[in-house]
Amino acid sequence: MRRMKVYPPCHVVKVGDTTVDMQEGKNAGAFSIGILTGSNLLGLTPEEYAAMPAEELARRKQAAARRYLDAGADLVIDSIRELPAAIQELNRRLADKEASL
Repeated sequence: MRRMKVYPPCHVVKVGDTTVDMQEGKNAGAFSIGILTGSNLLGLTPEEYAAMPAEELARRKQAAARRYLDAGADLVIDSIRELPAAIQELNRRLADKEASL
């Protein structure tokens, strides 16, 4: 952000697949979004992901989402395809926050 002169950090979104990614974003003052599908937290190969029973996959995703949130994530999304909607939600939150100042 410094090199690109992006300011303020609350207008930046850190997207990642580890709890450290969430912590980095929060420490920088940015929004943080965790992605479940393909994440390090799930620890599954594409083949394992495709073969996993739906209940077990849902349980693992729920546990991973909790870990992201505990690490400071503002949002957790299932896949990168959900990122545009997630950014819209963060923009709405930012606008609400700025309107209340």
